[in-house]
Amino acid sequence: MTGAHRRGLWTWAAVGVLILVAGLTAWRYRLPALADLSADGFSGARAMVTLKRLLPDDEPHPRGSAAQAEVIGRLLEILGELGLESEVQKAEACTHYGPCAEVQNVMVHFPGEMAETVLVSAHTDSVESSPGAGDDGQGVAILVELARYLRDRAHRNTVTLLFTDGEEHGLLGATAFIEGHPTAARVGAAINLEARGQSGVSTLFRTAGEDAWLIDLYARNAPHPFTSSVHQVVFETMPHDTDLSIWERAGIPGVDFAFIERPEAYHTALDTVDRLEPRSVQSQGENALAMLRGLVDADLANPPRGHAAWFDVMGVQVVHWPRPWTFWFCLLWFGVTAVGCLRKGRSQQLRPRDLGAGTLVVLLALAGSLLLGWGLASLPLALHQWPMALVVVLSVLCWSVVIAWLTRGVSPLGLHLAACVFMTMAALPVALFWPGVAHLLVLPPVFATAGRLLGLRWPSSETPAGALLGLFVAGVLWFPLLEGVRIALGPTAIVVVAVGMGAVLVWALPLWRRGVSA
Repeated sequence: MTGAHRRGLWTWAAVGVLILVAGLTAWRYRLPALADLSADGFSGARAMVTLKRLLPDDEPHPRGSAAQAEVIGRLLEILGELGLESEVQKAEACTHYGPCAEVQNVMVHFPGEMAETVLVSAHTDSVESSPGAGDDGQGVAILVELARYLRDRAHRNTVTLLFTDGEEHGLLGATAFIEGHPTAARVGAAINLEARGQSGVSTLFRTAGEDAWLIDLYARNAPHPFTSSVHQVVFETMPHDTDLSIWERAGIPGVDFAFIERPEAYHTALDTVDRLEPRSVQSQGENALAMLRGLVDADLANPPRGHAAWFDVMGVQVVHWPRPWTFWFCLLWFGVTAVGCLRKGRSQQLRPRDLGAGTLVVLLALAGSLLLGWGLASLPLALHQWPMALVVVLSVLCWSVVIAWLTRGVSPLGLHLAACVFMTMAALPVALFWPGVAHLLVLPPVFATAGRLLGLRWPSSETPAGALLGLFVAGVLWFPLLEGVRIALGPTAIVVVAVGMGAVLVWALPLWRRGVSA
């Protein structure tokens, strides 16, 4: 096969990989089917019926308002119809978020064999400007569905469903529970439900306390897991809190679930029951029920210790490992990469100038993606959502121009190993300060090396095979994350999306070279 034919073959293979990963990402963000009213497990349809009863007029119901008192009254009525005995905690609470105020928390207790308790929470109040169907009416309706599930089942641990009041005014209800209710001392793990929009897949976006065992339970029980420790790192940099923040300060380990699409409705008059996506309620309920199933039989008195780093692979499987391993693995792989470069140099397959030139190309290409993102963000078009597709197209075009002008005379092997060295080196400081993010950088070089070893079986395929596998793994790791960033941040995410695309496409550099060979 001629060099031109090989170049065309590998170019089309790279395009095919990108299309495949883009398709998998779209599939990853699919919503589950809505379970009907007769479903044995969690029924999003039943939860929506409950939500319509709770919020029949789509009126805002902030803490202390007459509308909030009516919502709590309807909630107590619905729980009573299920044959459940509810407890109302009336208390005054103060936090550093706002003034002191009286709240009314509602609780339903399901005794188990052990006194250790699983706490599942959602808040009943809304902000003054919003009906709060997504934030957090859906969470309240889901807890009612969980009550229906729990009432006829025996379990090891006690379960308390907590409907907090005053969350929007400084997490007041959660504070009142921790400071004034005896159940709080027995809570061994918590699940909290939130939303920042009206649609989308439910995400485990945050943990509290030592989370390795919680992630393991989620991985073993969730039917369609959607999570990443990257979400945790990002949330920790933002000035936001949920009731889980109060549980965390009290030393209670736990998880936060939310969906975030259509954020324009968040805390606005648009957050109505009719606009809420029922399949997102189904997704959120399935997550909550899966986590609850894992926790009700767990050893809450002596949970395993340790923190984790984790991510899901297209909603099929959660990959997780002890967080302290991250840095040492990155350091080990940096050593493996360095030894590989030295061996190629000694065999005269790689010249130092090839590696240096390849590194320069990688740096300039990433910088080009960053500049492209800044340029697009400054355009008036960035006010709309659809230019995100333009980011992808222009990123590819930008890379094509960079490759055409900057890779002439640079060996494909030099470009490939430069990407491995650069990404592995970048992973080292990231692993020290943000270990939950480092896998985005270090895993593509690992699989790229595996691809190169596999390619040794075919003449002139060592570098292309490594580049293709590195490109595929980088796409699997980055594409779902970039889509989540686009959903969460809207037009302001253009820069992040452009740089992320650059981090993926760096692995295609050797494939777009003339006469690709090992």
